[in-house]
Amino acid sequence: MALLPSLSPLLTHRRLSPEQFPPEVPFKKKEFEQLMIRRFFFGPAFELYGGVAGLYDFGPTGSTILNNVLGLWRSHFIDHEQMFEVNCTSLTPHDVLK
Repeated sequence: MALLPSLSPLLTHRRLSPEQFPPEVPFKKKEFEQLMIRRFFFGPAFELYGGVAGLYDFGPTGSTILNNVLGLWRSHFIDHEQMFEVNCTSLTPHDVLK
């Protein structure tokens, strides 16, 4: 975090060369996912009943982040690109996939 203020002017002007990036830090995906689940950013849906693969519930902070991302997406594509938004079902019956 202490590095961010020093990078701010460089990022603002987009003049950050590869030499100015912080040293490589290994990203531990499994540990990060466990942290997000413990702090309830998200969690497996229906976890009490064994869970369902690919379905997730979002906690208060996760919901806020999701809504902010969707708001930015809508602002860009609907307002600026003048595209239309549609809302379709998210689940597909098994017969459709045969």
